[in-house]
Amino acid sequence: MGQPDSRRQKDAAARAVRAGNHRKALAIYLELAKLHPLDGSWPQRAAEMYRRLEKPASEMAALSRAADLHAKAGFLLKAIASCKMILSIDPQHRETREKLAELCAAQGIPVRDGPKAEPPASDSLSGNAGEPLEELLLTEVIPAAHPASLAGSEDPGVSEIPLDSTLPPLPDDPR
Repeated sequence: MGQPDSRRQKDAAARAVRAGNHRKALAIYLELAKLHPLDGSWPQRAAEMYRRLEKPASEMAALSRAADLHAKAGFLLKAIASCKMILSIDPQHRETREKLAELCAAQGIPVRDGPKAEPPASDSLSGNAGEPLEELLLTEVIPAAHPASLAGSEDPGVSEIPLDSTLPPLPDDPR
């Protein structure tokens, strides 16, 4: 089929999606994927139709195909997005986690699901390492913070943080 037929199919798929006929749109996207076997956007669109038809296994397979095609074409961020969509369906999908790690490494993006490095402890937090954030008191972690009383309030959990004394001075404006 030539380019005009592809254009007609794309338009027909768009009409089917707007009408809520996801099965028809899916069939057209699968045909377009056969016509354009190196284009990852058709499996991506088919995956969307599988999602709407509540077929997660087929959706994941289409997303995996899209990720592979996007990666081969050099569209690494699109491939990463496809992998993340798969992991939103099945967070433990081993092949996808491995593929995502490879794609992120190729793009220079740190993988957040892997082993995490411990953040350096600042002087003000070193005594509170490991405590849940909601249990930290501002008066313990910010040196200039002090308990404050509001008019008519006897809430002991209110603290005042003098911003002008705790923040470093701003650099001179280069303009």
